[in-house]
Amino acid sequence: MQRLPLGSTRNPLVSVLIPTCGQVRYIAQAVQSALDQTYENIEVVVSDDSADNATSDLLAESFGNKIKYVRNIPPKGRVDNYHFMLYELANGDWVVNLDGDDYFTCKTFIEEAVEAVAEHPDAAFLFARQITKDDNSGEESVNESQVLTSLLGKRGESPPNKTRFVALDGDWLLLNSIYRNIEIPHLASMYRREKAIQVGFYELQISSSDRESLLKLAVGNEVVFLDLVAGVWRRHGRNTTANPAPGEIVANLAMYDNLYQYALEHSSIPRRRLLFWKIWAKYKDSYAHLLIIMRSGDRRKLDEYKTLLGDKEPMVRSLQLLDLRIYMKTLSNH
Repeated sequence: MQRLPLGSTRNPLVSVLIPTCGQVRYIAQAVQSALDQTYENIEVVVSDDSADNATSDLLAESFGNKIKYVRNIPPKGRVDNYHFMLYELANGDWVVNLDGDDYFTCKTFIEEAVEAVAEHPDAAFLFARQITKDDNSGEESVNESQVLTSLLGKRGESPPNKTRFVALDGDWLLLNSIYRNIEIPHLASMYRREKAIQVGFYELQISSSDRESLLKLAVGNEVVFLDLVAGVWRRHGRNTTANPAPGEIVANLAMYDNLYQYALEHSSIPRRRLLFWKIWAKYKDSYAHLLIIMRSGDRRKLDEYKTLLGDKEPMVRSLQLLDLRIYMKTLSNH
């Protein structure tokens, strides 16, 4: 890959933002994976919500002035820390957010991402793929999307070492993120800082604030998909999204209301189609959690979830009940 000269218009500053809280076991690997990126014009920023000095001592000893470090007293909380880093600490034209317990595996991710967006100067953000790794079992899985792969053509057709990427219509991506289960990993996304602030990134206090923010940025904009695996998202039981309470699950559905309202104002998608998308998105999301809770055997959690959902989302709860008989029949046959 041809390197671009520092300071050129095709070599923007990229901020790698690493929020962390009590992740001293993982944080050094996250930071090192950012510093190991082949792209040179980056800044690595760590914003620490930890209650003790273990993280700050480790980072000072291991990395010194190679990174920018901020300790938050009192702690800001997950979403507010995301917001603080983007709005107050980042200096880059582009931003990548890497949680303190995750890490990059592709050293050329940012370099290739910058090359791709240079070819698509109107793109609001770029995303690639990630590995999900279970810390307990060691099992790994890569998020794949048949529809995105088909847009790139058959694997192996391009010349060796050629970056493979494709520009997508953001309105199409919004709809098909639900209809075709297209995942947009937070750690594998690089977005324009200015545009992210304009649309109001990290303002919704829910577990999927990152997903809501990226999908909102997609609306009415061009997005680039880069066909590589950027890094690893760890599943270790202490993730914010690992075992959400029923109230958190139901509250998270608000993201679809927000996206619906935003898309009404900023996209060309017809209102009726957007309304169907919103209902379907809430149904798919809530039904997936219903099955997870049922399989766990936690009757108290299940009753609480059904009550909360019925109170706040009666239509979605009704759709769940229509499918529940099919699900129970499936279980009885296995």
